[in-house]
Amino acid sequence: TAQTQAAADTESADTEASAADTEAGEEAADTEASAEAGEVTAVDTSEISQQNLMASSGWGVGHVWTEHYYKPFLEYVKEATGGLVDYTLFTDGELVALTGELDAVRQGQCDIALSLSPFYDTARFPLSAVTGLPTTINDENVNMVAVDLLMHSDKELADGKTFYELEFIDNGVVAWPTPATTGYYILTTKGNEIHSAADFNAELRLRTASSAAEEYVKLLGATPVSLPGSECFDALSRGALDGIIMPTDWVNLGYTDMLGQAIDAGVGCNLSYIAISTDVWNSWPEAQQQAFEDAYQATYMAGGAGTTEYKVRDEAALTDSGAELLRLADCPDDVRELIENATVQTWYKWIDSMEEIGEPGKEAAILWRDCLIEAGGTVPEEMMSLEDYTPGN
Repeated sequence: TAQTQAAADTESADTEASAADTEAGEEAADTEASAEAGEVTAVDTSEISQQNLMASSGWGVGHVWTEHYYKPFLEYVKEATGGLVDYTLFTDGELVALTGELDAVRQGQCDIALSLSPFYDTARFPLSAVTGLPTTINDENVNMVAVDLLMHSDKELADGKTFYELEFIDNGVVAWPTPATTGYYILTTKGNEIHSAADFNAELRLRTASSAAEEYVKLLGATPVSLPGSECFDALSRGALDGIIMPTDWVNLGYTDMLGQAIDAGVGCNLSYIAISTDVWNSWPEAQQQAFEDAYQATYMAGGAGTTEYKVRDEAALTDSGAELLRLADCPDDVRELIENATVQTWYKWIDSMEEIGEPGKEAAILWRDCLIEAGGTVPEEMMSLEDYTPGN
């Protein structure tokens, strides 16, 4: 596979999880996770040694990725290796705090980083924010297929390297994406709802989680505030934020009762990654590597069902609380036109910002556009001629 080969190429180039309160609860959760993963293909275990891997997530027990992807993924590996490769799952940043996963997995603080989050580390993962570019359709399944295509693309973006090699192998890790989120919504708190384009102004502080979303908020005329999702509840409660650009999951994060409005604008998608250091990966026998590759294939798309489930739940909870849910087509004309213009201009702004620091922003944007289209998605019409765009113009 692309991940296995890329990792091999670099070799020559230079507390228990809080999810279960009892042993019985842990066993029940593991059984459910295993079932969600689907049929397991056993691997040759003759060269695999008994081990217990420390797996760390900055996200909580109830997070969609924890329940619908991390657990099924890890359980698949355990079953495929006949229990030889076991794991201890730490959640809620108990072992490694969110945003600290890259250093932790490279330094051996954990064996598997479940929530490696490039969106929060743009200095080392500049191109990953490409998936946050706004589109004209909000479909989590399209996003998931497009991300898989992006990660496995053999298109060279710079220095003869692919997106995967530039973002992950060059950072010393082998990685698999989490199921992509829904497109981002524009969420505002009570009293800060958007009724006209003028309501997007410098006094409106909106949380962003990527360089693409930051450009988008600026183009709307509001003030972007870069903040991890784990810190937003406190900021909203104190009135330090007036809203958030984020996908569904506001029920688990406790935001629902504070929100007055959600605009389903389809502002790109976010994802984190399961990651293992290339040094550790290359020390494993091929059969053990295969178990991880098989786990991704068996659990990735299945994990997307959780995203859809949470989307339905969160939208219903929002409207039940008395807040307003608007699709883009239902927005006032001036609001819709402002959002549509920001959608187009964000692509150009993000490309320019990448090219200014020497990154192949244009090529990455073209690749992501093509992945979205191949996955059945749509992009603004202007993006179909990105090849003719001169960065900086």
